[in-house]
Amino acid sequence: MFGSLKLLRGVTTPDQYRRYRRYYCGLCQQLATDYGTAARLFLNYDTTFLYILMSSAAKAAPEPQKIRCPVAPWRPKEAFLLPAIGEFTAAATIYLAGMKLRDDLMDEDGLHRRVASWWLRQKETVAKAYFGKAGIDLERAESLYRRQGQLEKGEASLADLCRPTEEGLAYLFTAGGDLFATPADRPVLAALGAALGRVIYVLDSFVDLPADYRCHRFNALAAALGDRAVFDLKIPETTRTLVTALLREGLATAQAQIALLSGQGERLLLTAILTSMEHRVKDLVENTETLAQLEAKVRTSSPVYLLTHPRLFLQSQAATRYYNYNYHRRRDQCCNLCTIAACCEASDCDCDTAEFCASGGNPCELLECFCCG
Repeated sequence: MFGSLKLLRGVTTPDQYRRYRRYYCGLCQQLATDYGTAARLFLNYDTTFLYILMSSAAKAAPEPQKIRCPVAPWRPKEAFLLPAIGEFTAAATIYLAGMKLRDDLMDEDGLHRRVASWWLRQKETVAKAYFGKAGIDLERAESLYRRQGQLEKGEASLADLCRPTEEGLAYLFTAGGDLFATPADRPVLAALGAALGRVIYVLDSFVDLPADYRCHRFNALAAALGDRAVFDLKIPETTRTLVTALLREGLATAQAQIALLSGQGERLLLTAILTSMEHRVKDLVENTETLAQLEAKVRTSSPVYLLTHPRLFLQSQAATRYYNYNYHRRRDQCCNLCTIAACCEASDCDCDTAEFCASGGNPCELLECFCCG
């Protein structure tokens, strides 16, 4: 689970988006505190959602605190620092990152993966020690991981392939609920985790279709539906319809569970994140007809693509200057990464194809994509 539960700027208010960034920066700071500065690299949107969710379930009322960020050390940032919840979420971030790296190594070997896995294994020991003290049974999580591998080696339905991820995320949310939530909220958190687990697994499988097809790797959708289509031909309409229905059903269930949480907390912010995911479903699934189109959307949303395409690099600078000039915003009010044109998917920016801030799928081409907050 990495990158799916991302808040898009256009679906929420500036104040809510600023609040979201404070949670994001707070989790980043907690990772550095518990696991070292390099652990910041494993910060992701999905565990930021977990951080916000646990804060809401605990009915915390955080106050912003000033921190120093290594990305922009000359300018202090505001962050929500919740030590107990942050420790739990940081441990989950490291543990899930290690699990994903192990899975990636099974699919495709590589020196960079081996080095990252070796480094992360040491940090995982610390995360596992925390979970042990908190009374969280990691053997259950490992058994789900092993079951996932067994299912992928045999013939299984899409529902069966989704189930370990559903149960794993439900267990993670429930474990957090046992620590921070009221008893009434714990079944709600379990149902929310199961719904999001299904959504994340199906969406990841769909997004990975082009790369998995080209590299002859396992893909749940291809295996379950038998749609090993030729790369440049259309994705079968039945596949897109089924995937869209599964994702929308899962998101509707998740929205309903958030509405059932006992406190208001960050309900509006959590709902906005799920609304953002609905936009991603529309852009990536409903409006994509071929594997080539899908790969282009995924590829052009990466920072590497921007930095290796000078035209887009310069246009992102021009967009920032245009916005500052026309709206009388001082340069230091924009995020620093945008002003140096390292815009897309960076830790201070959120431009991607799902936000429709691109013509032809290329990020940061239109002036609307100014990335200032």
